[in-house]
Amino acid sequence: MDKSWIHKSRDRGFRAGDIYEAGVNGFLNFAFSKVPIGEKILCPCVNCINQRLGTWDEVFDHLIVDGIMTGYTIWSFHGDDISSNTTVTENVTVDEEDEDIVNMHDILQDAFPGQTFEGVGVGTTSGHTEEIRDDSQKLHRLMQEAEKALYPKCNKFINRHSCCIISHKVPMQWSDKSFSMLLDLLKKALPQGNTLPNSLYEAKKMVKDLGLSYNKIDACPNDCMLYWKDASNEKSYRICGASRYESKSKVPEKTLRHFPLIPRVQRLYRSSVTSSDMRWHKDGRIDDGKIRHPADAEAWKDL
Repeated sequence: MDKSWIHKSRDRGFRAGDIYEAGVNGFLNFAFSKVPIGEKILCPCVNCINQRLGTWDEVFDHLIVDGIMTGYTIWSFHGDDISSNTTVTENVTVDEEDEDIVNMHDILQDAFPGQTFEGVGVGTTSGHTEEIRDDSQKLHRLMQEAEKALYPKCNKFINRHSCCIISHKVPMQWSDKSFSMLLDLLKKALPQGNTLPNSLYEAKKMVKDLGLSYNKIDACPNDCMLYWKDASNEKSYRICGASRYESKSKVPEKTLRHFPLIPRVQRLYRSSVTSSDMRWHKDGRIDDGKIRHPADAEAWKDL
């Protein structure tokens, strides 16, 4: 069954077309064929993420309006056989329908625009600035890590397949502890010398050079203040008196995670997948004087 429509589900224009609707109907026919008549199925839209049940009409509406999870190409929650979705190539077993997930080249190209690479090798850069050299080194390191065999003499899986596991953590709502336990179990089950990360911490270290990190800022447990800038060395808040740390430890009572906006907006414009959506209000919007979108209003011009 052709599932290529899944990888384009983030495109609102594509979701309005016949190809996407035919794909949704094909999924619904398959999923409801596995359950008794009148039963509901889990909805794989980006909001429900296979956590809520819905009727045919409800799931159809969700998938058309919100889109299906782009990584959900093996419908394991709806009776799909995992073994039937893989094909063995000469060197690596790759899920053909999951190509967008395991293809690290596209991800790295978005993270390091202007850098070139071919296969596992990395092209040369001009090297005129320290920033370019640093990006080139990071890219080279990530490409090497991505192409390592999962374990010695393994010719079916390479290290970039482990990124599939990492990408499932949030949609599947795994806690940090359960995810680390899963990695620990898988690492013990694989042959010695495997490159699977030991824990969530190790997994994060693998992908940290892709950027888009966050800053941790200690906060008052009563939400009075942030221990930031001039207050970064304070031990307690002078108004409510609440301590910054748990008793007899240096563990903060509350931590705020700050996600810088500018690099994330820049990444959206860099990405070949989302850049067209970021410019839609300028390039793709129908400008005929009628208000169909906030971009059609006068207030948009002042943003």
